[in-house]
Amino acid sequence: MDKRLSILDLTTHGHQPMEFENLVLVYNGEIYNYQEIKKELEKEGYRFFSNSDSEVLLKAFHKWGKESIDRFRGMFAFAVYDKLNKKLTLCRDRVGVKPLYYYFDGKNFIFASELKAIRKYKKFEIDKISLAQFFEYGYISRDRSIFEGVKKLLPAYFLEFHLETKKINLKQYWKFKNYFNVSAKKEEDIIDELEEILIEGIKYRMVSDVDGIYFRHK
Repeated sequence: MDKRLSILDLTTHGHQPMEFENLVLVYNGEIYNYQEIKKELEKEGYRFFSNSDSEVLLKAFHKWGKESIDRFRGMFAFAVYDKLNKKLTLCRDRVGVKPLYYYFDGKNFIFASELKAIRKYKKFEIDKISLAQFFEYGYISRDRSIFEGVKKLLPAYFLEFHLETKKINLKQYWKFKNYFNVSAKKEEDIIDELEEILIEGIKYRMVSDVDGIYFRHK
């Protein structure tokens, strides 16, 4: 059953899970620059049957693998399963706008964008350390969650799970301090650059509001 929140493409062509060759995608979020990536992929010979950013994300991953993440500008949490290599890849956006949780008991690997979905698998005990952190700080730090054994994928990380070896590989793909190096710049240049970034960011985020925003929850 498709539970996608349709914004960019209201047709059935954008429904999930979405498949292309050996890859299967489930995805929550929005890739603001998907039209630019789509044009780049079309030059590489890819054909598109929808106006959804989901299809662009899937085929970008098919073309560039994990390196495609560097091209994405937006908020996202997605999972791509490679049927050929029996490998699952999870990814979360750079600052963690979209949540993504996972649980592995040594045999079964479960992931979801909401904890209540993972709770359908089994009854979890409350993690006392996480509870104490929440009461003291108002949030739960690092990769912990309110439930024992359930972790959240950290922002700017991707996770690979190999179904045959049952091994999990975590890697950070983006770091804030490496991206923003302003020590060698003049204050005026920094202000001008910030203004350009803000204007560009607003334009990207208006991509789904060209003719009004339409929501359909199926």
